[in-house]
Amino acid sequence: MAAAAALARLEQKQPRARGPTSQDSIRNQVRKELQAEATSSNNPGAPGTNSVPEPKEEISPHLAVPGVFFICPLTGVTLRRDQRDAHIKQAILSHFSTDPVAASIMKIHTFNRDRDRVKLGVDTIAKYLDNIHLHPEEEKYQKIKLQNKVFQVA
Repeated sequence: MAAAAALARLEQKQPRARGPTSQDSIRNQVRKELQAEATSSNNPGAPGTNSVPEPKEEISPHLAVPGVFFICPLTGVTLRRDQRDAHIKQAILSHFSTDPVAASIMKIHTFNRDRDRVKLGVDTIAKYLDNIHLHPEEEKYQKIKLQNKVFQVA
């Protein structure tokens, strides 16, 4: 049944429109987009403009763009790799004022690289919450033991 459902979903999807395929047309399209972005960033009053300083190193004429850039999923700002991590941390921390639960979840999953430890920590927190929900009158479930190995910094 699962396979039939998956096939049905695949049949419902329509093929996406393909973009330019030749390297020159891709390069020209990227140049146009970068020029449009540079033009909009020269207008300081324009909201939502993101400027990325150009690298000062010699750029090969064979490259379509002068570097690799990332778009922050929280703010939409375009960043270089060396700016990415600090910006994401700042964006998550500033999100605490609007939605502390979502920001806490993002913080746990973003700042911890060891996926196994993250899963263990999340499972432990979930168990604590289940115990509190199932036994709200019992005082022993209302405390978290900080000596628990899961909460210790390695």
